[in-house]
Amino acid sequence: MDLYNQMQFCPLQLQTHNFFIAPFYEDSTDYVEHFLIKKIRSARNRVYICSQHMSAYRYTYSRAFKYGVDSTQFIEKEGVLTPVIEKHNQGLDVRLLSQTYDDGDTPGFRKPSNVQCFRRFIQGLKQHGFTEYGVNTSVHGKFYIIDDEVITTSCNCTPTQFIYHRYVDLPEFYPDTQEPHTGIHCEVGLYQVYDSSETLQQYLDMFDLWMNLSETKYPLKK
Repeated sequence: MDLYNQMQFCPLQLQTHNFFIAPFYEDSTDYVEHFLIKKIRSARNRVYICSQHMSAYRYTYSRAFKYGVDSTQFIEKEGVLTPVIEKHNQGLDVRLLSQTYDDGDTPGFRKPSNVQCFRRFIQGLKQHGFTEYGVNTSVHGKFYIIDDEVITTSCNCTPTQFIYHRYVDLPEFYPDTQEPHTGIHCEVGLYQVYDSSETLQQYLDMFDLWMNLSETKYPLKK
């Protein structure tokens, strides 16, 4: 099913900010993550997130790969999704939509590759009584609606999108070829921020449509 065919789109208004993440922008992922966390924590009305995969919640990364030190320790980051749960607890309108889902005991959904991190997030949602989580196997959109701003992105809401490693040293980094990788590892992506009322309404309508499709399931409401 082509979800986009159900929407009438007008041209997007000019964005107010652009953010890029890339290996040649040092710590760019840290900057974007901090920006998103700050935005979500400042929300007063709503936080909607649509992402193919959603698991950027209390994850860890290698201290050695980040700082080039001789260490086996891992550093924990709260992730973009921790303040999302906080906003739910504060009574804001919080809704989530993804293509993949896995809580360990609910079959019938496409599983994300990082099952452990995803299940940790779902467990966190369950602990706080969160139910407005839609899953639709046709959804591939990636955007945030925070109060009256829209943030579109090419990146999923997963740990790999928010990690910048300067000193990777892995003998079998690429699983298909088993080739090594030494040096920087960082995803490449774009975030665009829009604050126009036209763009906001367009994305609110699209999000509502997708959340209310018959194909969209709500596994946390069972």
